[in-house]
Amino acid sequence: MIRGIDTAGVAGNGKVNWTATRAAGFRFAVLRATVGLKTDKAFMTYWPQLKKAGLIRGAYMYWRVADDPAAQAETFAHFVKPVLEAGDFTVFDLEFSTNKKDLKKRTGRASWGFTAKEARARAERTWCVLQQCCASPMTYTSARIVDGPDLKGLPLMMASSPLWAVRRKAMVPKEWGGPNDWWISQDKLDIEAKTVPGFTKGDLDLDSFNPLYEGMAGKRVEWLQRCLQLKVTGKFDQRTDAAVRNFQNNSRLPEDGIVGPATFGQILSVT
Repeated sequence: MIRGIDTAGVAGNGKVNWTATRAAGFRFAVLRATVGLKTDKAFMTYWPQLKKAGLIRGAYMYWRVADDPAAQAETFAHFVKPVLEAGDFTVFDLEFSTNKKDLKKRTGRASWGFTAKEARARAERTWCVLQQCCASPMTYTSARIVDGPDLKGLPLMMASSPLWAVRRKAMVPKEWGGPNDWWISQDKLDIEAKTVPGFTKGDLDLDSFNPLYEGMAGKRVEWLQRCLQLKVTGKFDQRTDAAVRNFQNNSRLPEDGIVGPATFGQILSVT
């Protein structure tokens, strides 16, 4: 697996030496850009620093069910799109806050005044607008969130997007396929940041990237083949390997046939 991190302004990381983080073997970092209709103040500070350090970059939108669905996507796009470059990827963070103030807004099993059906429709609306405004996003979620009382199922459009799973295999929603059909896994949450080179305070999350290569099979291969306009078989065969190498060559990436963070980000940013 390939190591990465994710963090947000609220984590209180302060000044970060991202070059030291990259030198320690971390390959990618995902930053919170917006939460509902608000922007994250740390994002614009860290974003150019990630590029300078040589880290693959991701930006995520923390969704709030109670905020206007379209306006959230538009806020994210207005804030992030001007600084997105080829190889950067975006994320729709589909979860429900456990903040005590937010929990007080809940009514029974309804999500902050919305039924599960209404919550699914609002999430799908946000995702569709986000896809129109930016490049296709991946989705951060888990089986617990998707199957829980707030949603009771996955918004229809999202199963076509790559999955960032919470805590790997046990948390992969069935709509994405088998236990290995995740691209990024959030393995450890809210760890003490100073345990990671380059950080001196606050907390962060540790992630893994699941590379894809010849001989593998599943829903992720199907997604890859659709992106590369190949016949969809779900098997990473020699034909798929050749197409990946051709894509890497055209994108000026190392031509190894492996869909790692750089190739993945490049594919997402152009599809």
